[in-house]
Formats: sequence, C-alpha cells, structure tokens
Amino acid sequence: MKPLVWVKRECRRGRLSLAEVKKTARAFLDASGFRNSGLSLLLVSDRRMRALNQRYLKHDYATDVLAFPLDAAGGAGPAAMAGEIIISLETALRQAPLYGHTFRQEFYFYLCHGILHLAGWEDDTPLKRARMFRRQENLLKKLAILKP
Repeated sequence: MKPLVWVKRECRRGRLSLAEVKKTARAFLDASGFRNSGLSLLLVSDRRMRALNQRYLKHDYATDVLAFPLDAAGGAGPAAMAGEIIISLETALRQAPLYGHTFRQEFYFYLCHGILHLAGWEDDTPLKRARMFRRQENLLKKLAILKP
C-alpha cells in the first residue's frame, strides 16, 4: 500500500475533486522517484500564502507554490514523507487565463512544479527553468491534463 497524500483545504476557491488531486499527486510522486513517500498538501488563499512566504522565505508577497522537502533520505522508508506543498488557489484562478489554462490545469502545473522541487529540480537559472518546465509539461501531457 502506497503512503498517503494528505490534503487540507483552507481556501474554498476553485472547483477541485480531492480524490482526483490525491490520485494525480500520487502519479506525480511516482514519476519523480517518490514511490514510497507520502505528501502533505495545503491549499490556501493569497493572504495566507503571503504570510507563509514572508515567514519562511522572507518574501513579502503571495506566490503560487511553496515546497518544503521533509525526507532527506529520498523516500526510502515505508512511512517516508516527500515533503509539504502549499498552493494558492486564488493565484491559480488569477493566473490560469494569462497562460491559456483552465483553473484545473494551472493547479496541477503548481502541484507538479512543487513535487519536482521536492525531487531536487531547480529553476533558479533560465536553463534550469526551461528544463524543469519541459519536464512539467511532459508529465502533465502524460496524465492528460494538458493536450499532447
């Protein structure tokens, strides 16, 4: 039995099936090398995201996704946690039309992005960002979230 994906929804903006969110998160985890790792997922408002971003990263603005790795061993144990991901649902709603996405697509883009960060992917240079975005796009297409 695979470790669980826990979801806490503090913000009610946007329509999401939590069963689908858990299933998709599990697929992203498996594809990113976290086959035996769980995940904690927190869905928040921009206001809450700004407070968390300020508290943990000293950035005084809301962001789309924060990712905090929890298991330095890479998910080796049966009860291992890959980490915690925090997503702003309000940002996803606002940003989706700017990128030609639905809310659902934008949300899964953030979820995939967060899991890739947990797996060690970085986007701090243009080259790393392009590589990471290609990987995200491939995973989103593989799961039929984006059209091939």
